Amino acid sequence: MKKIFFSLITSIIVITLIEVILSVAVLVLRIDADTEIISEGEGKIRILALGESTTDDYWGDEDLGAWPRQLEKLLKEKGYPVKSFNVARGGTTSTFILSNLEKNLDKYKPHIVISMMGINDMSRFVYEGDAEVSVRNFSWIHSLKTVKIVKWLLTENSKKSADILKDQFPEDFLMVADQLEKNKFLSIDQLSFTPKAKNNCELSSYYRQASLYNLERVEFQQVNKYQQTMTRKALKLCPKSNYNLFWYFHSHNFTAEGRKTCREDFKLVEDFIDIISDETFISIVKCFEGENRPESINRILKEKNIGLVQDQIEDTKKNYQTLHRILRSRGIAHVAMQYPTLHIAPLKKYFDRNAKIIFVENRENFAPYLGERYYEVFKDRFRKTWGHTNQKGHGMIAQQVLGPVEKLINDLKLKPLK
Repeated sequence: MKKIFFSLITSIIVITLIEVILSVAVLVLRIDADTEIISEGEGKIRILALGESTTDDYWGDEDLGAWPRQLEKLLKEKGYPVKSFNVARGGTTSTFILSNLEKNLDKYKPHIVISMMGINDMSRFVYEGDAEVSVRNFSWIHSLKTVKIVKWLLTENSKKSADILKDQFPEDFLMVADQLEKNKFLSIDQLSFTPKAKNNCELSSYYRQASLYNLERVEFQQVNKYQQTMTRKALKLCPKSNYNLFWYFHSHNFTAEGRKTCREDFKLVEDFIDIISDETFISIVKCFEGENRPESINRILKEKNIGLVQDQIEDTKKNYQTLHRILRSRGIAHVAMQYPTLHIAPLKKYFDRNAKIIFVENRENFAPYLGERYYEVFKDRFRKTWGHTNQKGHGMIAQQVLGPVEKLINDLKLKPLK
């Protein structure tokens, strides 16, 4: 009995020491990362952009980026010492933006936050604040760093886990994908030439990109069977590709049949769900709508302090109010911007008249392009009357918010952080 007790105490002490060592290591790494962020914005006025694909740099050219980087360039040209940080991610929702807000505010320490969010909201997700993670069913165990490391070691191909979401592209992937989509081929074996893919992950990029070309070319970007087939082929070839994950689950959550397939394929990714991006996780949750969700999904929702309800809720309104309340408590200026072509009035109704918010509309500046000139500023029609902006469109958004931000800097007499 004494030996068992001694062994138990020894084990607890060892695990505690490991936790302390790992916590110190994480703290040091975090300080180093924060130091790097601070050095980027040292002596500058910091602007943090929150949003989804309309703000995400993914939809901007590599050199110019989306509108936040273009805004930074315009302000610098006027002599303002600024640095913009863009944490927008395509496919996310305002609830998940809030779940990461405190972390991002601590990390970037912005003077100004510009938000353009809500277009992807499910009206199901509820942000429950920064309450402690529930200890029921011992869910707190998952937060231990030792447990996370053991799970990491047990993951298939653990030696490659550091690059688990690294995407690989063969030299000819755009050309091959184009040929697949134009001919509606379902396999590269149907091509008249041999592609250059060297492994399954490179091979998967052909199928994924073919589905994206199809999405861009169909009217109003309607998801169809071809896209679902090609994204499924891509996922099965390389389930640890970030792009494959996102586009597969995104294309399978619109119909009952698609969600059924999605639930069946979830087992391919469940082992590494802890490092899947928020935007992919959101689509996975949608796949289990009306069904019993796996415990792994429920656990992550608890860790993020996010709940799901059956009835429709005004989540965008609630989240905007929460966002503003947090920013106000920290003395951070808030600029709330509306999407291209949409009216600013619904956004203003979220707040009382005394709320100190700068509202920016992008309706009148885009209005001249809603006819024959549409594709001068948009890349697609993913929202039917409007879509993702191209480089010119990003520039128009940057120009629209430039004046209000410049006025805000001057009115508040903002000075660079030391």
